[in-house]
Amino acid sequence: MITRELQATLNLAANEAIKRHHEFLTLEHLMYAMLDDQTACDILINCGGDLSRLRQELEDFFKQNTAPLPEDLNRYPEQTAAFERVVERAVYQAQASAQEKVDAGNVLASLLEEQHSRQVSA
Repeated sequence: MITRELQATLNLAANEAIKRHHEFLTLEHLMYAMLDDQTACDILINCGGDLSRLRQELEDFFKQNTAPLPEDLNRYPEQTAAFERVVERAVYQAQASAQEKVDAGNVLASLLEEQHSRQVSA
């Protein structure tokens, strides 16, 4: 039900959290990964988004707000409740509109519905 492109984006988000040695897989990781998703980029650009600025703001957010785990602690990052809600809502939204597949557009729409999402204002 999820497009290959979106599955790759979700994997990239998880890999980004792992690479940064973060405890949680967050909406910021998801948004950062979406900057490498062609569907998401097309939508963001068509809505007037500045991808390089958004990438830089997310980099700054990671540096200022997300401390890495201690080096000796190796574990897979846990998805935050917000991350799970956004993905779940994207699936429901696609189903409700009779789409056969869930893509980055569904995820972006779901992100906009998330009440406490910093990256929506970025």
